[in-house]
Amino acid sequence: MNKPHVTVALPIYNGETFLADCLRSVLSQTLKEFEVIVVLDGCTDHSAQIVNDLKDSRFVVIQKDHNEGLFRALNLIHERASAPLIARVDQDDVDHPERLDRQLDYMIRHPETDVLGTRFDYINERGESARAAKPFPLSHYRIKRDFQRYTPIGGPTSMYRLDRIIAAGSYREDYCCIEDVSLWLACLARGYRFANLPQVLVHYRVHATQTSTLQEERMLPQRKQAYAEFGPKIWGKAARPLEVKESKLQRMRRKVEDFFIP
Repeated sequence: MNKPHVTVALPIYNGETFLADCLRSVLSQTLKEFEVIVVLDGCTDHSAQIVNDLKDSRFVVIQKDHNEGLFRALNLIHERASAPLIARVDQDDVDHPERLDRQLDYMIRHPETDVLGTRFDYINERGESARAAKPFPLSHYRIKRDFQRYTPIGGPTSMYRLDRIIAAGSYREDYCCIEDVSLWLACLARGYRFANLPQVLVHYRVHATQTSTLQEERMLPQRKQAYAEFGPKIWGKAARPLEVKESKLQRMRRKVEDFFIP
């Protein structure tokens, strides 16, 4: 294979339930010149077998004996990547067939953009539509503005320039529960430019065992710390502390649980 345009970053930890759907969506991409770096992060289920059954020659599989966390797996992928662009993929999501093609085209035409997301909708455990897409902002100005209230770019939808992310410090251990949010804030603090595509190119799966559901209470103090560290560098005197009430976290949890009602 010629040098790939994109490295697909696919860290996996005990993802057997939805992994085959994810892999098939990657293999069905209209863009063909990409590599996939899979990190099997101390899996104790059948994830390795599923990867071995479905992979093709574009896959590089790294199998670790012990689980060391998502941020280390992603940083390892950064070290091994052959392409200048990284496309994040989560083990339980499903990508639209044109996702990589459309993001690559945009990044070629917009060299000033460092991080590019897409809109995404929600599917349940059975792959059925569970919620419509949130209308994320498209321009850098609005993305930067909206980061003061919420995270307007989805980690599993992101494509980014590897050299810029490495310069920003990649994923940090002290923000291991909010690896994407903290990285985006670090990038904004360095003046990096963001954009979102208007199309829904990722189907984000909501289920009871996903990391964001299990770690909600650990995420909140790290989010507050990240906003305190980077906020003044991004918004100056307009920066304000992140305020998320416990009642909102509880409401978020109930919304997630609603997806599992037959």
